[in-house]
Amino acid sequence: MSYSEPTSDLHHTDTAPGDQRLDGAEIAEGVKSYLVGLGLAILLTIVSFFISGTTLVWGPSIPVALVVLTIAQMGVHLVFFLHITTGPDNVNNVMALAFGVLIVLLLLTGSLWIMAHLNHNMASINQIMEMQLERGPEVRTVTASGIVGPTATAPVGARASGVIQALYCDANRQVKAGQLCAKVDPRPYQIIVDQSKAYLAAAEARLEKANADLAQAKAAFESHEALEKRQAISRKAIDKSRKAFERAQTLTERDEATVAELQAALHAAETNLGDTDIVSPIDGTVVSRNVDVGQRVAADSETPPLFVIAADLTLTHIDAIISERDIGEVKRGDKASISIASFPNHLFAGEVTQIRHSPQTHEDVATYDVVISAPNPDLLLEADMTATIRIVINRRDDVLRAPNQALYYSPRNLTIPSGGASLRAPPDGRSQLWILRDGGPTAITVQLGLDDGAYTEIVKGDLQPGDELIIGESGGVLEKPAARLPLLLEGKPRS
Repeated sequence: MSYSEPTSDLHHTDTAPGDQRLDGAEIAEGVKSYLVGLGLAILLTIVSFFISGTTLVWGPSIPVALVVLTIAQMGVHLVFFLHITTGPDNVNNVMALAFGVLIVLLLLTGSLWIMAHLNHNMASINQIMEMQLERGPEVRTVTASGIVGPTATAPVGARASGVIQALYCDANRQVKAGQLCAKVDPRPYQIIVDQSKAYLAAAEARLEKANADLAQAKAAFESHEALEKRQAISRKAIDKSRKAFERAQTLTERDEATVAELQAALHAAETNLGDTDIVSPIDGTVVSRNVDVGQRVAADSETPPLFVIAADLTLTHIDAIISERDIGEVKRGDKASISIASFPNHLFAGEVTQIRHSPQTHEDVATYDVVISAPNPDLLLEADMTATIRIVINRRDDVLRAPNQALYYSPRNLTIPSGGASLRAPPDGRSQLWILRDGGPTAITVQLGLDDGAYTEIVKGDLQPGDELIIGESGGVLEKPAARLPLLLEGKPRS
């Protein structure tokens, strides 16, 4: 059997890995090259730890970034190890592979540790809520709804039945007392007046004749009485004269009664004719008109008024409906703000002037009427507008207040670092605010005051300037706190 000896014309780079003989300088240069690659890998690892502790990288993208970084570092190692393990300058390939695997394992372990201990600053930007703990007014209010109306109105109805012949007033028109606003067709009433006048004239004529007959009968009777004294007339003639005089008296009295009755009828007819004029009873403004020309109206109290006239529209009142739960806190003189849907950017001021303690019950729910008086100099508030009223029942100015979102927060699935507060419940009558202190969440027991639905007054609590309020968490990671305490609590707690 024959074998071939290695020929001398083989290139020195064709030597199998591990067969070459290296001197000390070659080994030193290989180690140096490897150390350069190791330094770059360590530098990239340090950078990854630093970036993950800032807000420079969007939170959900950090795992992806770490994977990319891992691949990049593996690439760096491959480049350097291929360089030092090929050609005449290589070192032992087994040693290079062992170091490469070691570095990759360290990198993966570090990446997993970073993802398991994400800093609280790594919350998504859209989860960060800018809410500043500040000093300001704290106002406790009661909200109600109501209907706008004038303070004093005069309904104008029909006092004569008939068809509306003409209209002289309309809504929002200024009127004076006695001014004609509408006219009922007067012709039927005019006929009655004319008839009454005719009947009265005839009765007066009959009365005049009766008076003349009475005077004549009286004169005859008196003459006969004088003759009787001289016994110059018979008894029969005296009796006849007396009866004639008495009949004349009776007829005159009856005609007088008839004339009086017809005079009263004529006066009533003339009054009814005058009632066809529908006039304003007061000086004011017509706030509503409920009739048209040609419409038949009836003179009774059950029909709605034809016109409603307000004495003074520069002062209005609002009938607000207050729930049974809130009525005990409302007092006369409380200030109120009034909003109208027609004027969304305008608030009207008012004051509670009357509280009606007679409840209105509907479906076992009791409500109470409260009257709010509101100036209306620009005449923007009109009758029957729907208003939303906020009655101020308590107010405190320049108090420390916290957003209610911070008060509602409590940790869920959150690991409290050593030294942090426990999850013990606060004492009765107290609440907790969670803040970041000494690198971890800390519960601060506070005493609360007024609550306006958005902010709550902090009466007492161990809060320091710069304390960051925790307002929520996402997936067990604290959201970035943005609410800071700008001022020290000064003075005594307010009750």
